[in-house]
Amino acid sequence: METSLNSTKESLLLGSKRINLNYYPICPDPELTVGVGRHSDVSTLTVLLQRDIGGLYVRRDNDSWIHVPLANGSIVINVGDALQIMSNGRYMSIEHCVIANGSDNRISVPIFINPRPSDKIFLFLKHCPAERRPCIMKFCTGIMPSISSEKHLMGRKTTDVAKIWCHLF
Repeated sequence: METSLNSTKESLLLGSKRINLNYYPICPDPELTVGVGRHSDVSTLTVLLQRDIGGLYVRRDNDSWIHVPLANGSIVINVGDALQIMSNGRYMSIEHCVIANGSDNRISVPIFINPRPSDKIFLFLKHCPAERRPCIMKFCTGIMPSISSEKHLMGRKTTDVAKIWCHLF
């Protein structure tokens, strides 16, 4: 079965891309620092390229953290908050962090695939009853990056903070 995207869906899924270069220098005592604190990405998808230096951890449903194993030439793909919202939770964004390394410098290149800032996030599930639609589906994606950059997230997912904000306004 061949499936195609209309221009609106394509824009929401693949509207803009941003590439970062992350450098984590050797840390003599990794127990004293974190490379990147726990968070989820606001993107639709994040494609992560990394050297063969470990340090990426993801949180499981039971709140335990597991190390993401490295395989030569592999890439990591994370579902982001925007896709979680668009799918009404069918695809869940992943909370992750980077732990400092005591033996080598770590380099990673995340490629964030986002809706355009002017696009409204909406549910692809058009038949979802109105009472089950989360209020965060109305959020403009331009607001979400500002929420995620706030210091008060303290490890919470952007989608959780957006739900709180919906009840305030």
